[in-house]
Amino acid sequence: MCSFRRSNGAAFCFRLALGLLCVFPALVPTSSIASGTTLTPKGTIAVANPADLRVVLLISPATGAVTRSRAPDSIIGQQVDLSQNGTRIAFGGTKGVWIFYRKGSGSRIVVPSRVSAFVPDWVAWSPGGRALVFTRGEALFTVSANGTGLRKLLGPRVYAPDWSPNGSHIVYVHNPSLRTGLGLIQSVRVDGHDVRSIVRGGHPDVSPDGMKLAFARRDGVYVMSLRGGTPERLVARGEHPEWSPDGRYLAFTREVKCGDAGCEGRVFIIPATGGRAQPIGPRLFEIGPLSWSK
Repeated sequence: MCSFRRSNGAAFCFRLALGLLCVFPALVPTSSIASGTTLTPKGTIAVANPADLRVVLLISPATGAVTRSRAPDSIIGQQVDLSQNGTRIAFGGTKGVWIFYRKGSGSRIVVPSRVSAFVPDWVAWSPGGRALVFTRGEALFTVSANGTGLRKLLGPRVYAPDWSPNGSHIVYVHNPSLRTGLGLIQSVRVDGHDVRSIVRGGHPDVSPDGMKLAFARRDGVYVMSLRGGTPERLVARGEHPEWSPDGRYLAFTREVKCGDAGCEGRVFIIPATGGRAQPIGPRLFEIGPLSWSK
């Protein structure tokens, strides 16, 4: 799968995705959460459409309804991020770090890519939407949403950053496996100091209350306290975990059908306390990371 992108592998996965456009052009029809469940999630889940590298799918977690937003550039790494208020989308493209309104207007480059070999491959909004964190050339950077104050925090061998809810720290994966994206999850203050190792895994996401960390391992999605302790597996066969804005649910992706060319995946939602995971939205070939916002 191309759910993991290191900078030296971004171009390869980008070319691979381009080649798949002719083979997997269509989406499986949308399905809603099964009737009779107690899931009542709100907001919007965003995921890049692997069949069109300039389309973001916006999925209602309550109904499974899908709308589409057109990005101003091809999306690198199949990774997009919704702002906390759900109005804007950030992503790394072939020309740099982009932001635009989910309705397709107001697009602009925040940080241009002057060297094609170092395109941004993971971008995330800060709480409040005033800043962005992104990786480029396997290093971690922050920048204000207006493009000022660009700062390199650390690197190399950094992947999948995410902000703490109060904006004081950033979690990320250090030295990830090229094949799986799993490595040592660490945190760092936004000033680049106080690096702390937390747990081994991939695709970390901090809960809205700042108390828990969700992450993926090869055998499923785990949750643990950021104060320490033993991780608990919430669900088997899952990756790309993402907390709901109210912290009551987790979304994740799961492969549902594999063939010689690769695997189809789908978004699933499960209560944060555990239970039955429910599929939502369409099947996507080689589905990428998720973002869940208002």
